[in-house]
Amino acid sequence: MRNPINKIKRTWMSYPMWEGVLQFKDSFYRNLINRDVKDLHLKLIDQLNSQKNNWERFVYCNGYFYQGYEKIGISGIKPTQKRMKNYDINEYLNKNMAVLDIGSNNGFLALDISDKVKKVTGIEYNEYLNKIGNETKNYLGIDNVNFITEDFKTYQTEEKYDAILSLSNHSTVDKGLDTSFESFVLKIYNQLNSGGYLFFESHDLIKIDKDMNEKFQTAQKYFDPIKYKMVKKFYPPDVDKLFIVLKKRDDLNENPERIFDINEAKNKYSY
Repeated sequence: MRNPINKIKRTWMSYPMWEGVLQFKDSFYRNLINRDVKDLHLKLIDQLNSQKNNWERFVYCNGYFYQGYEKIGISGIKPTQKRMKNYDINEYLNKNMAVLDIGSNNGFLALDISDKVKKVTGIEYNEYLNKIGNETKNYLGIDNVNFITEDFKTYQTEEKYDAILSLSNHSTVDKGLDTSFESFVLKIYNQLNSGGYLFFESHDLIKIDKDMNEKFQTAQKYFDPIKYKMVKKFYPPDVDKLFIVLKKRDDLNENPERIFDINEAKNKYSY
């Protein structure tokens, strides 16, 4: 019988990645042989291959995993558990909360917080990424996470959430989410329960989100900023991002006080 680990190694190495991002060591593959996670890896790789061959829109990370998940031995471009530690999101979560993850990608972040909340809904329009999330969910025996294949822009639900994650998803490289920032924030506001949290991560503050002063001011109409800081990139070609914790206001404030300056924020690396 052919060694499935060789297939994993060949497949992973077939994805062109930036130098230094991934380290492949023989000992890592030998360790995988003794773990049933290898079968999961093969299933997830099959979905990456299907995405590579069939998905007509932009494929992130040259077809490799955008989100990593240390729990199942996948490094990814952004390691989920390190990312959550850097952002300190868990301190706001509790077992009574319903959470929405916008642009949930392959679902690893939604799965990682599942044991801290009542339920998580991940919305992602790429069906192959949702299949990766569902395969991993089944492998881990998680039953309080639901992945929806849909565009957040047209997503309709009467359910209200206690927290919503928008991590670099208020606009997308492939223009899949093409709406005004205020429309995006307002939709989130309307889907949150009173006192609900928005966890927001920017894009590049120099190019894509260079108008963050105006965006922050818009967000303040609907939310009270709790804290913010810059978070360091996880791999060389990426850039540092701004991460903000916001809380839903009870009443709208059409003229909020200016409390944010992008030039100062770029140097703020602690809360």
